[in-house]
Amino acid sequence: MSFGWINVNDQLLTFQVTATTWPSFTKAEMLVCLTAILTTHSKSKVELFTDSQATIQGYYRSLYPKQSTICKYEKFLNYMIWLAFHHIFQTL
Repeated sequence: MSFGWINVNDQLLTFQVTATTWPSFTKAEMLVCLTAILTTHSKSKVELFTDSQATIQGYYRSLYPKQSTICKYEKFLNYMIWLAFHHIFQTL
């Protein structure tokens, strides 16, 4: 599964990568968003556009998990990627 992005302000700035293990469209969308955020300056305004309803719903579900314990939260689909998102948002 390959994915990538292009900076619309500087089209020479691009990114492309291949992910392995458990390929899914939602995982690809999430990783594109995560890598785009990781490459920006800490005080930048980032706008991400996606038509992936599963990615959007997954993000909001990860903000307010119904799971009450960490063991249950770890079973949340792609929880490690969502954990990385929240860590970045809290520290940057």
